[in-house]
Amino acid sequence: MDPELLSVTVLLPDMFQTFLKQEALVNPYYEKVKRESEEWLSECSRMMTEAPTGVQKRFALAMQGYCQGALIQIDNHFASKTPSLEEIVLIRQRSAGCKPLYHLVEYAHGLLIPDEVFDNPIIQELECLGMDMVAISNDILSYRKEQAEGVPHNMVTVCCSNGMSQQKAFNTVGKLLEQRYKHWDEAEASVPSWGEETDAQVRRYIEGIKCVVKANLNWR
Repeated sequence: MDPELLSVTVLLPDMFQTFLKQEALVNPYYEKVKRESEEWLSECSRMMTEAPTGVQKRFALAMQGYCQGALIQIDNHFASKTPSLEEIVLIRQRSAGCKPLYHLVEYAHGLLIPDEVFDNPIIQELECLGMDMVAISNDILSYRKEQAEGVPHNMVTVCCSNGMSQQKAFNTVGKLLEQRYKHWDEAEASVPSWGEETDAQVRRYIEGIKCVVKANLNWR
């Protein structure tokens, strides 16, 4: 290739005309937010470099599920659609943003759990039960605040919108939570074995799910 073609000097047109001559407004928090966001991105990049491929894949899929749940809430809001209780439970299971935390626990503890474990129905049930417990307890405790703010994607709010009194709505959602506690004990007692070494790591993963649920309930 001709060396002269590798370096060419051109004159750019004047793009800063009329109102574009005015100095752009800068958010007063720009530098602070930029610094914090870049630190966060740097940390995420470091984690993804260090994390095993399986952890990266599971975290990415969990984040995808979270985004999908959030988008369904937005779609319902703009369509003025009130979901059924069964529908909002499934939506909140994802939009509560709980599942990505499981795989951060997996990463932080350096767990090396085979993919087949995550394909097991009992492990998947425990993950879903943890997500439900977080979402249900959150919606019960945040109902008053979210009602005042006009937030529609709350299980108690959905029950009220579908004709229940507030007390009946709390009783109904509370019963869902009690059912999850019971199902958790049954599922945890049914976890299969993959060998001593893997079983020890699976127990730590399950404890991580419990910690996520407890952290949400005790969050201030």
